[in-house]
Amino acid sequence: MDMNDMENNESVREGYQKLGVEDYYKEKALTYSNPHEIKIEKLMNIFFNKYMKLNEDSKILDLCCGSGEITRVLENLGCKNIKGLDPFTSELYKSKTNKDCIELNFKDIANGKLEEKFDVIFCSFALHLAEESLLPNILYNLSQISNNLVILTPHKKPDIKLYYELDLELYHEKIRLRKYKKIN
Repeated sequence: MDMNDMENNESVREGYQKLGVEDYYKEKALTYSNPHEIKIEKLMNIFFNKYMKLNEDSKILDLCCGSGEITRVLENLGCKNIKGLDPFTSELYKSKTNKDCIELNFKDIANGKLEEKFDVIFCSFALHLAEESLLPNILYNLSQISNNLVILTPHKKPDIKLYYELDLELYHEKIRLRKYKKIN
């Protein structure tokens, strides 16, 4: 295996370790693809078929949208009012989905710069990357713009116990989907 093959086969996690999260996405901003996209699609379909119904007018935020894998699943389910948010892959998201993308990072969200309201926020494979010290403010500010938060993650992080409570957890092919509802 030559060096180019090794680079192409490098996992996202290895890229994070080698470059750091921010530099990884700066380098991969136009070519990023979630290697778990097929598993994510299967889990999202299970979730929507059994547990959650949205309509075409539901206002949805695809937080840390990457290349738009969550957006594409939602569109296939009939949702039309979807907006992405990603400070690194916004151009890639726009080119793959033809949808708007807000260019804010976790620090911006923690500082209250995201004010638009949404029916539900989806965050796939990203919230566990937020600095732990920012997580309380991120969650508070997300709870101010949506009563529903859905997190997809390859492990048990982040452990959300502020502003939201766990409503449902699904586990399929080593991916967790957790639906949280805002604590009133």
